[in-house]
Amino acid sequence: MIPRLLGEINDSDTEFTALLKQKQEMIFVGVVGFIIFIIAVVVLSGNDEVKGTWRYGLCKVFLERYAQYPTHIKLLTSGEKQNSAQLGYININSYGSQNSEMMECFYNIDQNGVTLNRVTVNRRTFNQDMVNEFNQSIPIILAREDLDLVLPPRLGWTLESLKFE
Repeated sequence: MIPRLLGEINDSDTEFTALLKQKQEMIFVGVVGFIIFIIAVVVLSGNDEVKGTWRYGLCKVFLERYAQYPTHIKLLTSGEKQNSAQLGYININSYGSQNSEMMECFYNIDQNGVTLNRVTVNRRTFNQDMVNEFNQSIPIILAREDLDLVLPPRLGWTLESLKFE
């Protein structure tokens, strides 16, 4: 039974106090439910892992497979449309040189499946032979259950938040 925190109704109560005492169980349940809702929102919003779709995953695999001599790739931004995905990244080569680049992957989706039409890096078309070679492995990549679809975290609004090591 829900406790009656305000007590029982007596003759000296005003109409408002009598109404509060009469409905105190419903008020108590409402307040407790609201607090549980707020806690759930806070806990669930703490999950920073936002996932993309297979478009993002395929483009990321293509980047990891065909980026030239990177010792480190840091994804900064990503975006998806119906038939394309974009990745903004910085690659750091073995000499420590950092290059900021944008890769776009354009897909053809039909009854035969998914194929990668073309890939551009900084708006320059990537080698089509490598794209055709990658197309042969798309069914295997999409069949993997551990395909990494976690999007990069959103960029901050301050210059300090844009620094990285």
